[in-house]
Amino acid sequence: MPTTARRSIARQAVCHRSGVRRSGVRGATPRAAAFALAALALCLGACGQLTVEVRNESSRPVLVRLLQNRMIHDPDDLASAQISAGQTRILGPVKLQPLEPTELVVEQSGSMGDVPPKVRVYAGRSTALIEDAPSSSWHDITVRLLERPGRKRAELEDEAEAEGDAGD
Repeated sequence: MPTTARRSIARQAVCHRSGVRRSGVRGATPRAAAFALAALALCLGACGQLTVEVRNESSRPVLVRLLQNRMIHDPDDLASAQISAGQTRILGPVKLQPLEPTELVVEQSGSMGDVPPKVRVYAGRSTALIEDAPSSSWHDITVRLLERPGRKRAELEDEAEAEGDAGD
């Protein structure tokens, strides 16, 4: 038997024992790789939309903006709405760029120079609540998420309480 044939047979035996296939990925088949790519494409396509229901329970009218913070460029203004006290508005659905953070920014009329309160929002459907802030706060209003995709309302309320305890 020629030397090259022996090497080829020995290489096949080693590959067979270790579970490494020709593609170089241990235990993966072309079907599994295709399935993983299809699932990733489906998730990126389906997860790329955002809808936020915003409830203004404060005593002031506010301007609410959805901003997607581009890492290199200026933020994209995806949607905005003027919301009077006691009103509810729905922003979206808007299409998101994958892997770029999106924030709900709440601005008050006539508050010049203040950094507006904001909260990070995620793809899917969320509910945000705007309320008058306590007198010990830097802001006149606060914004928090009541519901967010993948999180239960109770978990978010526990987080908000923990943040409030840490700030005292």
